[in-house]
Amino acid sequence: MLTFRLKGHAEHDNQSYVPTEVIDEWRGKDAVERFERVLIDDGVATADELTAIQKRVRAEVDAATDEAERSPMPQPDEAAKGLFAGDGYWRPM
Repeated sequence: MLTFRLKGHAEHDNQSYVPTEVIDEWRGKDAVERFERVLIDDGVATADELTAIQKRVRAEVDAATDEAERSPMPQPDEAAKGLFAGDGYWRPM
């Protein structure tokens, strides 16, 4: 699949370096929106069902973010635990 990032690399990145015409062109090719249309057109899901899924996912991400923000910072020797497969610790190469 060929796609295009419609937002900058971070919240502070307004993508002013990308011509407006390029963003507008790719906005019409949004892969997620196109896939949602296929699901609806093929009778796999309704717009209401997709909206409900998005709402559940947003709530789950918000809850996880809230929990992370309430949690204490990890100890330095534990900070990378669970980031990668294997024994759970990142090792520099």
